Amino acid sequence: MRLHLRRIRARALAAILLVFGLGMAEPRDGDAPDDRSGGMMRQGMRITVPEGVKVEITYGKTAPKSRPATRPAVDELDQPLRTMRGHTDGVRAVAFSPDGKVIASAGSDQTVRLWDASSGKQLRLLEGHRSFVSCIGFSPDGRRLVSGSNDRTARVWDTETGDQLAQFEEHGRDIVGTVFLPDGQHVISGGHSDQVLFWNVDQEKRIREIRVERDVLHTLALSKDGSVLAAPSCNSGRVYIWDAKSGKLIQSFQAERRRIMSLAFTPDRSRLLVCPEVAPIGIWDVKTGKELGALGTAKDDAFVAVAVSPDGRLAAASGFDVACIFDVATRAMVGRVATNSADLVHAVCFSPDGRYLVTAGGGHSSNGKYVAGKDNALRLWDLSALPKAKLAPSTRKAAALVP
Repeated sequence: MRLHLRRIRARALAAILLVFGLGMAEPRDGDAPDDRSGGMMRQGMRITVPEGVKVEITYGKTAPKSRPATRPAVDELDQPLRTMRGHTDGVRAVAFSPDGKVIASAGSDQTVRLWDASSGKQLRLLEGHRSFVSCIGFSPDGRRLVSGSNDRTARVWDTETGDQLAQFEEHGRDIVGTVFLPDGQHVISGGHSDQVLFWNVDQEKRIREIRVERDVLHTLALSKDGSVLAAPSCNSGRVYIWDAKSGKLIQSFQAERRRIMSLAFTPDRSRLLVCPEVAPIGIWDVKTGKELGALGTAKDDAFVAVAVSPDGRLAAASGFDVACIFDVATRAMVGRVATNSADLVHAVCFSPDGRYLVTAGGGHSSNGKYVAGKDNALRLWDLSALPKAKLAPSTRKAAALVP
């Protein structure tokens, strides 16, 4: 009781000192300015109170948010193996071909581009979409590529010739996710709506539809073996998981209270990484729908995309001007790549052997309006240069991207 009264009296005393300016002293040499007051105290002022009296000051609405947590000291790469330029606006999606020889990119300039991973040279320019291209995916044999756009179409391309092979037009809203199933004959596309559609590529025919009642989807993620499909809500923060063959809903859980930007399965499909608008990225058990933990980040970090390496050991998450690398088992950050682009990094993707990472970005939304990209480049990084990533030099010829 006495302690409680003492604190009340101390607060009252502090309030009096603030109102009447009593006990104010100019700072001595070496005193640090006090910047926590949010305007309630003049910078550099100090309150003097009787010795032995404990003072607690609670700031009002003018106080700023608490200072961000200090980021862990980790190794950082700022020099990519190569930089690929050609898009005239932001790059919104990237993908490695299954053999690691080709990188595909999709952009706000309405194009899809194919790049030689070893040289960085552009191989193909795929044109036909009439709006932003937001998602892409290779077929298992790498001979086809599917893309989805804000023009509400999904298109399939021949990666050797650049010819368009098929076009699907039954979505009523922007397409936000496209994936090939393991047979290479079927594609799944998800709209910025309640609709997921399954297609037969050769017949250019819709074969199945999934509807999510009273919700809007934001992206798609397919497990490595192609058996499980996931999509997050754009509004409610809920995650839906289906059997990719039958379309049957097998799990649904509330992961966030805000928009989910990206999803990624671990290779054994037992866990799902969930990337919300604000960090941290959660790790969820697919079978139980329970959260297992989160990747270690500073409280003020915000990411827009997440990817898991083919062996499941590493995860990459991208945000403004940076991509962070995490050890999935320990959840610790083991490195960063800094693009120095002063732009949003929209997409990240690991090479098939897990040694390399491609990042891409440019362009973002501000106050509901699109701001064109400044950088619009792809960058290829050698993650074996990060000691804590514990990557051995690659032995796969197809993925040996260093000249």
